[in-house]
Amino acid sequence: MHTTTSYLPPTTRPGRSHGQMLLAGAIPRPVGAGAGGAGSYEWISPAQAAARLRVRVRDVYRLIDAGVLPAYRIDQQIRLLAHEVDEVRRRRG
Repeated sequence: MHTTTSYLPPTTRPGRSHGQMLLAGAIPRPVGAGAGGAGSYEWISPAQAAARLRVRVRDVYRLIDAGVLPAYRIDQQIRLLAHEVDEVRRRRG
């Protein structure tokens, strides 16, 4: 399975049902050693992020649009890094 990752500039995309805002920038680097072990990323869906943050999925998209929560487009899907969602949860209290 071939997966491409693209990063778009932080703009609200008109015509999208949720107006997803996506991050621009370099590919994030995993923390730790190895490409598949402890240093690999945990990618989660907006629904999983909503469960971690204890909010509705709609609110996750609002946080993405506001630039509070970084999001990435992988193929045709929006994905978030679990450690970034956890960081937002810690900041929000």
